[in-house]
Amino acid sequence: MSSSPPGKLAEARRSNLMARCARKRIVNQQTAFVSPHGHNLVLSFPSLFDSYLNFYDYGCPIAVHLFLSFQIECGLLFLLMFVLSIYAMVDNADRTDKRNQCRAALQTSYDELVGAPPSPPSPPLPPAAPPAPPLSPAPPLTPPHSPPPPHSPPPPSPPPSPPPSPYRPPASPCAPPSPPSPPAAPPQPSAAAALAASCGYTGRPVRQNLTAIPLWIGFSLGACEEYSNSSDVLLPSFAHGSSDNSIKVFVPTPTANFCAKDSSVSSAVNALVFFLFLVRLRRLQRSAAKRNDAALWTAADYAVYVTGLHKGVYADDIEGQPGLESRLRKDILRMPFEPPLQPDEINHIEVGRACSREAELLRQLQKLQVEEEELREAKKAQRSRRGAPKDTLSAERRITLAREQVDAELDALSRKPNLSTGHAFVVFEEERRAREMCRLVDRSALQALRYAMWLGGRKPLRFDSAPAAVRAGSAPEPDDVFWANLELDLAYQRTAQCRTFTLTTLLLCLGTAALVGFKLLQSYLRDLAPSYEWAAAKDFGRAWAAGLSVLASLVTIAVNFLLKNIIVRLTKREGHDTQTEYERSLFTKLSMAYVLNTTVIPLLVGMVTSFYLMGNPVDQSWYESGGVINQAVVLMVSSFAVTEALKLLPVGHLINRYCKARLVHSQRKANLLWEPPDMLLGELYAATVKTASLCLLYAPLYPPAYLITAVALFVTFFSTKVAVCYWYKRPPAINEDMMERLRATLATIMLLHLLIAAMVQRAASPYEGDERDWLVNRYATAPLLLSFVLWALYYFAPLGRLPFLKDYDTLDGSSLDTGGLKYSDVERTKDYEIERYVCPAAGRGAAHGKQALKERALGMHAPVALSVGTLPNLAAAPPADGVEMAPPQRAADAGDPPFAPNYYPDLRDNEPSESRCSGGQDRCATSGIYRA
Repeated sequence: MSSSPPGKLAEARRSNLMARCARKRIVNQQTAFVSPHGHNLVLSFPSLFDSYLNFYDYGCPIAVHLFLSFQIECGLLFLLMFVLSIYAMVDNADRTDKRNQCRAALQTSYDELVGAPPSPPSPPLPPAAPPAPPLSPAPPLTPPHSPPPPHSPPPPSPPPSPPPSPYRPPASPCAPPSPPSPPAAPPQPSAAAALAASCGYTGRPVRQNLTAIPLWIGFSLGACEEYSNSSDVLLPSFAHGSSDNSIKVFVPTPTANFCAKDSSVSSAVNALVFFLFLVRLRRLQRSAAKRNDAALWTAADYAVYVTGLHKGVYADDIEGQPGLESRLRKDILRMPFEPPLQPDEINHIEVGRACSREAELLRQLQKLQVEEEELREAKKAQRSRRGAPKDTLSAERRITLAREQVDAELDALSRKPNLSTGHAFVVFEEERRAREMCRLVDRSALQALRYAMWLGGRKPLRFDSAPAAVRAGSAPEPDDVFWANLELDLAYQRTAQCRTFTLTTLLLCLGTAALVGFKLLQSYLRDLAPSYEWAAAKDFGRAWAAGLSVLASLVTIAVNFLLKNIIVRLTKREGHDTQTEYERSLFTKLSMAYVLNTTVIPLLVGMVTSFYLMGNPVDQSWYESGGVINQAVVLMVSSFAVTEALKLLPVGHLINRYCKARLVHSQRKANLLWEPPDMLLGELYAATVKTASLCLLYAPLYPPAYLITAVALFVTFFSTKVAVCYWYKRPPAINEDMMERLRATLATIMLLHLLIAAMVQRAASPYEGDERDWLVNRYATAPLLLSFVLWALYYFAPLGRLPFLKDYDTLDGSSLDTGGLKYSDVERTKDYEIERYVCPAAGRGAAHGKQALKERALGMHAPVALSVGTLPNLAAAPPADGVEMAPPQRAADAGDPPFAPNYYPDLRDNEPSESRCSGGQDRCATSGIYRA
């Protein structure tokens, strides 16, 4: 098969660049992106040599800026928390070393450490025999072992020994005096006896053949207990022990020196630092949203989103009967504006219309157009090689028939009147009118209470265009609206959400079952290893058991991959009204699934196993090789390594671009294969929550998790920045709601962090007797209680009431971001077009009807020279990523559009995305288009 000509690939690369976050400059209204001197005017973001704060200039929304800011600041936060935990980490390593010394001593001095009964001492020598009595007749001989004769007299008692004489012979005058004897030295205890007092094994049935804890796990907290000799299991599972704890796998060692005796002050300090960081995130979210709204002037600054209108009625006037749009306009003019609202102060009203079928037909039309052009170009290529063309008559007939069917159905839809969906976008000439309408239609609980108690509250407004009270709020950007989903009702969305929840639950259950199976197999191999006769076989068994821990982590990553693909597809079918709502819903579902599958389920499996065996949620097996800590560290490293590697090198898209695109013939097909992947911000935020949750839930057990997570966040920042610059398609204007959800999720995870810290501190602290008592280690309990108080203060304190921390609303506040400039004067004053709200329904007339929709559909994936207009000459100054553009062509004709799309048109709206231009004197909204 012949390869695609180099010109098509270069054109596809240019098309790819125009769809990414790129900075584009225009010179005049006739030629798009052309410099009079032939300089490069299309630049991708320089990933390594520019600050991520400049993403605004390249068309990236505020959600990308907040995401990258979070990676840097949260990475620095975890570095600080790691520094604050160094003392606790060093103390953990010292106690682990003492435990390893005690285990090593058990191999050689088990009796002395455990306190086994010593061997009985030899009896003392008997005293010297007395002098023999005088001879007497010998008694008659008796056989051996015969009983004594009856009535035999007792043997005579020996005479008493004379008392010692006080007399001592005088010493010889020639003999030297004898030196005084030194006092007897006390016996020196052995090394094992010294360890016996510190290990706490005395009188306890501790197992003898215990292996040392590896150095990298030695920084973990540990438990105040040791393995008992009633079993030989190292990693217990449900197959060991019994539910009534009749078989003890562990024995408590409350007097051991490897129990945690220090307080958990560092844990309380870390909790305080983290809550201050959450407050900082709230402030960052507000300041970034305010700065973004003031810098980027968009249609949403002048618009109000109205819901609760009549659904299923005519949207336009039909046979003298006013449609929903006309009735809504009259209702708005009757509202008590101050001063009264004039008709010319409403620029336009766009009512939501049922257009899902139109969107489906346009997608079919785009697909057919790509197939038709590919077929035509393939036939040309075969003729140029003077070969016999393939029989393509059947394929051509199929495409022709399909196009006729689509055209016929579009004609039928264009003749039908449009039905409303109950939504409307009202665009005013002045921003202050939009804010005033939202205040007049305020339906908050406080406003209703004030009205009910006669405290100055306004009476709820009633619209003739609505069956009940309407709601009004800030409007999304035009390219953020899913017009085809507005007609879906709440019952459909709930059914789709239940389907998503059911499949997610089944996948989580599958991951849990796989994790329990790996734990049983791992425990079986570790138990089988000591029974081998050869040392090599023992090492092989232990290696297999440790390898299963890695395999369990890989299974968790695989389940996460399945969760991502299934939840992304099912969430798209839920029918959300805007891209922001879709991303927010995707983030909520994915973050919950990620946290459960990656963090909570492994912890719960370990806790249930420990509670089943010992009656305590945490035991020493967590801190052994192949235990919970081992699996957690593998998850921390492998999870972000695999995710970021796929982000830097998207294998599927690389194959499409550099393999499949070389085998196609048409330009549209090549552009389609080179199309950049979507930037799923909801998935990016959810992956960050997964990384942070691994750190927060495992750091109380293993403080180096702070350092590992800090490195992971820095790597995520770099890989995401590179992917935004070279891979991802420019996302729509998603607002700061994603960061708000992220803050709320982290606050909930922090509560789990404190609960786990309390449990592991309880398992590691010394206690009296055989039962753990919280009041014994008061110095460790007090900081934990203080941490819970800090969490309650953060979670329930009304921080949103503070002026500098409240959520930013574009329709709130007294200052006007547009500076009093009217909506209709933006194009004339700022020299750029401002976007309109236009629903892509078929029956809209010549301007936005069937023919306009077909033209937009056929422009998808068209050659750049057709969809972008004249391209800049990049020979003099190549772009940052090395894309070579075509030389300048003639200026566009007078009938051509002022400048052509820099972004593939989307079926959600009817205006090209490049027309969304706002901001300063020479910048054009989030599309990244600038005036040269």
